[in-house]
Amino acid sequence: MEWYITLFFISLFVIYLSLPRKKGNNFFLKNKIEEIFGADLRLLALFRIGLAILLLMELIALAPDVPTFFSDEGLFPGKLAVQYMNKWYTCIHLINGRVETQYLFFAILFTLTLFLMLGYRTRLTTFLVWILFMSMNNIIVSVLNA
Repeated sequence: MEWYITLFFISLFVIYLSLPRKKGNNFFLKNKIEEIFGADLRLLALFRIGLAILLLMELIALAPDVPTFFSDEGLFPGKLAVQYMNKWYTCIHLINGRVETQYLFFAILFTLTLFLMLGYRTRLTTFLVWILFMSMNNIIVSVLNA
């Protein structure tokens, strides 16, 4: 299983644990999960911060290679990527193959990852970061699976 799919399911689990409790309602499953795993808001925040730091490190490591791997001027142009890509994969990065557009996607992803680390609209930010990272990894499948 790809790491970002695992990340998605872990994120769903974290989002489920962060659901607010309402008086009078019995969240048996949530109570049982909290009893087994000892989920706490501080633990969830620590997980979110650690995950965001890990993703920021990956973005920083990939930033110099944006023209090489993500643009149409590089090793794996968008038209070639579409031929080898699974039909169920989505890739927002294939909207435009220019280097400037790819750097814009990286800047958006970097900003959203910073928002995730800071805890700004965590549920929405987690979903958007997951979509953009999945898109980024789908365009360089051949590099990741070499």
